[in-house]
Amino acid sequence: DLKKVNWKSNTVLNEILQILRLNHHELENKILILDGFDEISMGDNSKKLLNQLYQELKSLNLIENFTLIITCRENYVWNLQRVECNYITLQIWDSEQIRSFCKIYAKKNRSRISTSTINSILENKEILGTPLILYMVLALNISIDKEGSIVDVYDKIFSLEGGIYDRCIDNKSFAD
Repeated sequence: DLKKVNWKSNTVLNEILQILRLNHHELENKILILDGFDEISMGDNSKKLLNQLYQELKSLNLIENFTLIITCRENYVWNLQRVECNYITLQIWDSEQIRSFCKIYAKKNRSRISTSTINSILENKEILGTPLILYMVLALNISIDKEGSIVDVYDKIFSLEGGIYDRCIDNKSFAD
């Protein structure tokens, strides 16, 4: 949990390492994943923070022997092309990739995905073509007949009835 990190500090990497109880030398040949970077309230400074982290790693000569993976929504970082480090922008799947995923998903789960469901997914591929969203929709068996926006899909995924929380509660003792 990195909620105690002062993300506006000039020593963010040191603060992260302190919370993780690591020193710079322990990062060699390791991968650190910071998931949900877009949940940090940085305003227009997200690009600056990414560049700062990159420069800190570079100054420690860790660029070759350490991997830092930061996940966030693409629109969170303004002027992404001005980020000094390498980055990957995930794209929505095309129709063939969606069909292939559905086929493999059904096979692995010994289930069947109807042609009408696949057609609905393809009709809404701007929303449902995102791999993680498609996986959650299929795994939770969420109805996708009349989806108007990603917000509608999120509402169903995170609904207390029939969504991911409901499924977790059903499969685990609530007290836990």
